[in-house]
Amino acid sequence: MSKVILGAPSLSGKDANVLVEAAFKDADFPMQLEVSNLIGHSLCFPEINDLFLSPCYGDRAILVVEIDAYATLQRLASSIEQIAELNQHEAMVSIQVFDPTLADGPIDLEDKAADSEDDSEDPAADPVEAADPVIDGAVVTGKKAGKEKAV
Repeated sequence: MSKVILGAPSLSGKDANVLVEAAFKDADFPMQLEVSNLIGHSLCFPEINDLFLSPCYGDRAILVVEIDAYATLQRLASSIEQIAELNQHEAMVSIQVFDPTLADGPIDLEDKAADSEDDSEDPAADPVEAADPVIDGAVVTGKKAGKEKAV
């Protein structure tokens, strides 16, 4: 599986276009790629339908996008490299081939909490166990949960 981690070349010592060429030059396009934000602030890339990635802890930090041509991927890599250099991020974005067979899908914490309650005798005895892991019905997504395409 081809995967690259792009960042500031002055810190990583690696040029983004060289990494992308080594990993994807001979690939068949269009292709679906998983793009992951590795830093703590949002990123937007107009090269791919205004691709917006939320911070690394956000629900849109990992998205699957369709790249139409190698040239588009090169432009994306250049933009990532420039932003990473300006903000001094050694590792800012990872890009890898999307494999739908590895996609986990969303993890529902309510189901996980119900399973753990069946195993425990008295959840109130341990304050950590008594805390409700679901806040306002939020759903935590797995690493490969971002199956949506950026539009």
